Amino acid sequence: MLKNIRKDKFEFGQSLYLIGGTGAALFVWFLRLCYYQVPKWFQMWASKWNGQMKHGKFIALLL
Repeated sequence: MLKNIRKDKFEFGQSLYLIGGTGAALFVWFLRLCYYQVPKWFQMWASKWNGQMKHGKFIALLL
């Protein structure tokens, strides 16, 4: 069965698989970013105890 596959069709299918897989991975990453990370960031920013001083100290430590 595998011997009957033509090389050009196989390579075309392989490229479609890679493009589709990359597109699906980017879509999942974008959904995670939009629905999980961004609201958390806005909650931190709007809070009275937002953690920005700790973040600033951490960045200063790294520099």
